[in-house]
Amino acid sequence: MKLRPCPFCGSEAELIDNRLSWHVRCTKCRVVVIGTKVAELESEADVELYDWNTIKQSAIDRWNTRFEFPLFTFTRSSSAIYQDKDGVMREYAIDEPRIINK
Repeated sequence: MKLRPCPFCGSEAELIDNRLSWHVRCTKCRVVVIGTKVAELESEADVELYDWNTIKQSAIDRWNTRFEFPLFTFTRSSSAIYQDKDGVMREYAIDEPRIINK
């Protein structure tokens, strides 16, 4: 599967074998996504215990996942009352975010 460009700077990404997992890293801004990690290998025979293609694919899938923005929106307001430094009671609005599930 092809790696998408970096979501932050738009540069190319590279796939890195980090012995216990696969990483995808931006070649410019160096942001990293880590795929599924495996336990420390005690011997070379332990390499056969894992499906390394699936582990590699987990890093690619995590890198290529994008979210639509905004993830939340302000939908209603309420107010709070507080006492200022002079002892005067004051009221101010609080916006409450609501998660948008699409």
